[in-house]
Amino acid sequence: MKDVVAVLNKSVQAQSQKGHMVIL
Repeated sequence: MKDVVAVLNKSVQAQSQKGHMVIL
């Protein structure tokens, strides 16, 4: 599942680098 989480995190960071961090 780490791969999926990493991809999601990269997507979130790419969309908004202000400070929105999604931790699953």
